Amino acid sequence: MEIRSDIQQYAKLALLRTGYVSGQVEVSSKCFQHCRACESWRDDLSGVVRGMWELPTLQALCVELMRTHPFEHLTLTGGDPQAWPYLDAFLNWWAGETTYSRFKLQINTALTQDPDPAQWQIFDDVCVSLDAVQPEIYAKIRGDKQTDPHEVLRRMKHLGHRGLATRTTVMPENLGHCYAILDALEVLHRQTPIRKAVFMAGIGPRVGRDDGFWSRYRELAKDAKSWSVPTSFADDVWETRQFCESDAAKSVPCYAGNISFHAKANGDWYPCCLAGGEAITTYPQLRIGNYFQEVAHSPAMSAARRLLDRYRPHCHYGKADMPCSEICRYKQLQVNLAAHAASTSTLSMP
Repeated sequence: MEIRSDIQQYAKLALLRTGYVSGQVEVSSKCFQHCRACESWRDDLSGVVRGMWELPTLQALCVELMRTHPFEHLTLTGGDPQAWPYLDAFLNWWAGETTYSRFKLQINTALTQDPDPAQWQIFDDVCVSLDAVQPEIYAKIRGDKQTDPHEVLRRMKHLGHRGLATRTTVMPENLGHCYAILDALEVLHRQTPIRKAVFMAGIGPRVGRDDGFWSRYRELAKDAKSWSVPTSFADDVWETRQFCESDAAKSVPCYAGNISFHAKANGDWYPCCLAGGEAITTYPQLRIGNYFQEVAHSPAMSAARRLLDRYRPHCHYGKADMPCSEICRYKQLQVNLAAHAASTSTLSMP
């Protein structure tokens, strides 16, 4: 499997555990929607994973990450960050924080509420969940009859953000509808440029893929080249699935956790958003620790580093008791392959 050139640059960092490069924080487990394939809102209602980051705690993490080389990018996710009561206060703090070098900041949201365009320019990236542009399909997939997807498109246009992206979870119910989504994004793209329209094949038993899903998904990927809006289809999802389930994958350790993390709303710390269950099943056996507990026991300035030092890459692909062969995605696999290849190279001078 060919390794993408931009990801190749992170190979030695992922191998040597120099420091985190990127991460995600579920700032709140609360959400405005009840998406059919999502586990997060179910975990919140049941209490399996319920929580919220206090403002000082997230600020402490950000300060540590700002002092950490080579950290580059943090995503606020959930739940939905618009349901986090401290979002405005955090952005005001972030805008005024000039002590350290700031990294790039992203928000993942369904954009069911009107944002403040001026304040949201603080974000480097805004990623909007958009599973349909037809209200009936949108309500069926996202469990939300109150939100009109055309209003979401209106908010995106009004926001006019330079780093605007969309994320569509592709399931049997909206696979054919993705062409209409692309049409709507094409119109929006001419008014407000879209950085990328990401189409992700749904994961988990609630998705209910039929036997013809993958062939139709691959056809969609080919057809998407006809639209000018940039898409994620260049990242071959089918090739990723085939490799993760192959014998060759069994010798590839999960190096992604050496440069990335996913923090749950209750502070639990995972090596990636897949193991940590952002919208999908959370896998406690892959939990590294808990950030809140680390801060309570020792100084916050080194809490993330201590959690990183605790992580050890293991070969999970092909193991029946691990979910990685089924859930691993293109970018995480690319990091693992790049670091695995880098493990065989040594620089000598001259």
